[in-house]
Amino acid sequence: MNLSDFLIDVGRPIAYYPSLARCLGSVKASIFLCQMLYWTGKEKGPDGIYKSSDEIMFETGLSYKEQRGARKILTELKILKEKYNRLEHKMYYSIDTAVLNSIFEEWIKKEKTGQKGDNGNSGKDITVIPELTKGQFGNLQKVNSSTNINNNNSNNINNTENTTENTKNNEVMMINFDFTSQEFKNITIEDKKRWKEAYPAVNIEIELKRMREWILANPAKGRKRNYRRFITNWLSRVQDAGGTKGVQQETKQFHSVNDTIKCSICNTDIEKSQVNTADGLNMCVSCYREYFAKKEEQAMKDWQNKQPDEKEKILTLYRRYGIAIPGWMQKDEQKGVQDG
Repeated sequence: MNLSDFLIDVGRPIAYYPSLARCLGSVKASIFLCQMLYWTGKEKGPDGIYKSSDEIMFETGLSYKEQRGARKILTELKILKEKYNRLEHKMYYSIDTAVLNSIFEEWIKKEKTGQKGDNGNSGKDITVIPELTKGQFGNLQKVNSSTNINNNNSNNINNTENTTENTKNNEVMMINFDFTSQEFKNITIEDKKRWKEAYPAVNIEIELKRMREWILANPAKGRKRNYRRFITNWLSRVQDAGGTKGVQQETKQFHSVNDTIKCSICNTDIEKSQVNTADGLNMCVSCYREYFAKKEEQAMKDWQNKQPDEKEKILTLYRRYGIAIPGWMQKDEQKGVQDG
């Protein structure tokens, strides 16, 4: 029986599997993987397993930051596949059991053979992914089967120096909130860029303003030891809830001026600013001209069919009310004057 089959059939594990954690090089990645395996086969749709970060935190105890770290390890190993649905603003997960089985079987073989280091002594467990220190976490790399682990003091010193250097390079500036200026401090452009990538459905600027107003309205609760965690937790909840509310509606209202409507005659799209309305019809420029040209032609025919006394009455009304007399009517007017 394959490892993935056993983990799926056995049901939800209460504790993680130490051997799996050693294989992956991370306890948290092992916990996240086991939880996804528990839900494998229980998906509600073809996209895979949907679990919000809050649900995963409730089920596993992993914070959002710890979940991202676990997902990074599993996706780089190609064990975990992620699919983001932009319309639903949801992240779906699936496990490639073939890759998982292959990695675990390779690790088991190395465990049984007890590979030795360069010093000839049986070294530490050879894992596909070595256990990482906090400073080395961002520099996760795959280790091939030829990797040898030395346990002498010189290597330990070098590893300590590298860890210290990586920790300094990866140091993140602490974010604070100044109650005097009523603004967040030390939020960089890079911070906002990362948040935008991590929470694509969230308007970062608007949510930061909402956080500020919440802190000012709740000064006792608003004093945090870790404002960076407060911000990421806030953004995560907004992302899982479908994104920032109200922004799309405002955008729609802003662009409503440029909405188009159909021409009542030719049925083409025309902008509202270029609509010509007559007799209850919305027309484009060309249809509008053609429409009135036909109306004028029909009016000329009707005029020619009228009796002279009817024409005279109409011309009298035109002159009385100061209405401009069309050219084709003026001929009859001049003729009437000459006859008079």
